Amino acid sequence: MSRWLRAFSLLALGAAAMLAWGLLQPVEFQGLQDRLRWRLNAVWPQPDPGQLRYEAMLTSLQLRGEASLPAGSVLLFGDSHLQSLPALPCRGAAWANFAIAGEPAQRLVPRLAHYASLKQAGLVILLSGTNDLAQGASPEQAAASMAQVLSQFPAARPLLLLALPPPAQANALAQRQSTLNQGLAELCAQRAACQFLPLSELADGQGLLRPQFTAGDGVHLSAAGYQRLSQIIAAAMPLAAQCQAASP
Repeated sequence: MSRWLRAFSLLALGAAAMLAWGLLQPVEFQGLQDRLRWRLNAVWPQPDPGQLRYEAMLTSLQLRGEASLPAGSVLLFGDSHLQSLPALPCRGAAWANFAIAGEPAQRLVPRLAHYASLKQAGLVILLSGTNDLAQGASPEQAAASMAQVLSQFPAARPLLLLALPPPAQANALAQRQSTLNQGLAELCAQRAACQFLPLSELADGQGLLRPQFTAGDGVHLSAAGYQRLSQIIAAAMPLAAQCQAASP
């Protein structure tokens, strides 16, 4: 067997193994894909055609089931921080997770126009902006995109706006995230039905993401981190959503 044929065979086996793992562990595979996309965006901030196809596919799937949502449903929009969220510990309230991993707020703006369920939502939960920073936007530019996102939500509908999670490291990105969080708090304060939710409970004494809550890539949360985030969100939801937080 030639050297090139052996190399090709090894690559084929590796690809097959990765595909099999993705079929058996779809949640973990999706998380790995998103972490790789985020790393690539950090060095190549141009829109990735594969990411755009992924967003279009998920949007189409989400809209197919949207019509069945009852009035008063809880709707989630944002990026991987919400898409990876486990089921909210709620009783008596229907909810739908419309978050898409890798999507910046800039592309969330036009997507929102397709969701008729926003007009009768009982609560909208939003966490976005991290991907804008990863793709080269300044905190001010990301805040401007988020302002456009907020303008798409009916003013009378309750909105729970989450801060970006604490950074895993004290670096330049951490400072940009902090600046954007300040801008998000200001945007929320301008809306009567908006509640801003800092995620300081995920941070240690230095304001960094607790080690047990980080996935190790500097951005995403671990399984324990997403579970805790779910509990924090549930505890902050209004009583009208009939949501009860599980014990930490």
